[in-house]
Amino acid sequence: MLNLMNQYQDTYEFVPVRTTASTRHREFAAGRHDMSLFDNLSWGWNNLDVEASNEYLSGGEIYIAQAKPGRDETYFSDFKNKKMIGMLGYHYAFANFNADPEYLRKTFNMELTQSNNGSIKMVSAGNRGDIAVVTKAFLSKYLNEHPEDRSKLLISQKLDQEYHFVSVIRKGFKPTIRELNDLLQQLESNGSLPLLWKTIDH
Repeated sequence: MLNLMNQYQDTYEFVPVRTTASTRHREFAAGRHDMSLFDNLSWGWNNLDVEASNEYLSGGEIYIAQAKPGRDETYFSDFKNKKMIGMLGYHYAFANFNADPEYLRKTFNMELTQSNNGSIKMVSAGNRGDIAVVTKAFLSKYLNEHPEDRSKLLISQKLDQEYHFVSVIRKGFKPTIRELNDLLQQLESNGSLPLLWKTIDH
């Protein structure tokens, strides 16, 4: 994504900054970075002076569990007495988008990981949790790379949430939100973004 944004304009140079879902807001406030890609304003940005680009990608998160005889879609209809697994810093619909780790641990007996890969491994092992919430795009990529694990997983038909990705940028910053939207529209119109989504098997 950054390579494309740099390739099709030469006014700005976009460079990656390593952060995590749980620390990106604090590091943004401290000035470590000025923009967050593949984000959403409803995911903890309400107290920061930011604005959002137009939407450029949608996706969703689903539930997975270890596949067992007699276990079906109804397993995902009730989370009571089940240990949940999810990503530290993520906002989930089943938890009313409350990402506070202590709340998630107390309310949903939730084990928090640093990666979708870790969530899948934990639930497929069957001894670290009962239900994990993972992004559809990552699960698809994971199963393409590890087809032997497909039979180990029960994958829900329902979504925890459908999300709409935007870029969150510091208000009053350069590039302006209009410049960013113009660049994203150019990348959409010339086929670069559709090709990128196809490449990552979204």
